[in-house]
Amino acid sequence: MDFPVNSMRADNTDTPWYDVELIRIEEGAQRLTFRVAGSERVVCSANAGWWEIGTIGRLMLGNNGSEFGFHAYADQRLRRAPERDDPARCRWGWRMGEHRFCVKTGIVPGRSGAVVREDTTPTLLDLPREFVDRCTAVSVAPDAVLRTFIADLCDLRSSGNRPREDGYCASGQDEGFLAREYFQRTFECCSAALAPDGSAVGDPIDPTTQAVEPEMLGVVDDESSEAVLPSSAPPNSIQTEPVTDSRSMLSGAVVEADCTVTHSVADSCATGG
Repeated sequence: MDFPVNSMRADNTDTPWYDVELIRIEEGAQRLTFRVAGSERVVCSANAGWWEIGTIGRLMLGNNGSEFGFHAYADQRLRRAPERDDPARCRWGWRMGEHRFCVKTGIVPGRSGAVVREDTTPTLLDLPREFVDRCTAVSVAPDAVLRTFIADLCDLRSSGNRPREDGYCASGQDEGFLAREYFQRTFECCSAALAPDGSAVGDPIDPTTQAVEPEMLGVVDDESSEAVLPSSAPPNSIQTEPVTDSRSMLSGAVVEADCTVTHSVADSCATGG
């Protein structure tokens, strides 16, 4: 949905408003007053003393009017520039003084307008029913589990001062340690046992048998942050060989596939805050 040039609101059910100013704090009455698009909005808060008068940020108002969230801009010079919005590329316009720039839709830039640009590769996975059921049992989406593990493994941080456009954010130091330990035990230890040519570590290596590693599969376009795959690969997908269940190999039994198809690890264009 396209909004008028002077709109400071995003298309979201929680009704976020941008460039909102906190103009009055009543700690005794536990009330905050915001200036929103030329009018005043009063909300109740038991933590009214957390903010300062004059703070600019994003205000989220719940549909029932009783809930709210206020995200103070990390850089108080930030303002929305809707005239620079590019819905086709999922980009929002922002300004700091005379400087104009764009970031991914829904992302509030950090200090001095800093963001970590999105640089991801989309892929589709067939998720087994057992994994989906385990996620459902703890009321978490399967893609959220995968994204969180990736963020913990790679120590991907997203802060108010420098948010990530891809939305990845590590859970914590302990979770990151455990994720990396699992990855090392499961994958790196096995791969370390073999040399690049497939021979066991410690065996003499014949230089004539060593293959030259191919160049990277795709070139990342800095402007679009999309990986350009070779013409032999279908767009927006990564093809993998089917995996045979080891239990069927040992016993001769057939394990019937029960998968949930086309869960995407990559984000679609966000339209909310």
